[in-house]
Amino acid sequence: MNKSMAICVGLLLAISTMIWGCAGNLPESQRIYYLQDNWGRSVQTANYNQTLNPTAGLTKAPVEGIDPKAAAHSVERYRESFKDGVEREQVSPIIIMGN
Repeated sequence: MNKSMAICVGLLLAISTMIWGCAGNLPESQRIYYLQDNWGRSVQTANYNQTLNPTAGLTKAPVEGIDPKAAAHSVERYRESFKDGVEREQVSPIIIMGN
């Protein structure tokens, strides 16, 4: 008797939890308006959260970074690295084990 009662109570709790989880917190009449009022809000929020500096184009300050000669030299070395016959340094792999 105790075992069957425990099974019935467990099933009742499981079923009521599933029904409660599927039920919305808004009445049926307000759900449509809630969706219409917030249509596209998640896209706008994601776009806002992924923007690093929204006012970046409004300033006249110069961009800080690598100077043009160093950048040109780096690009030239990068392009030369793909040419055949260029000696490349042999790098041994580093294996780190543990924490």
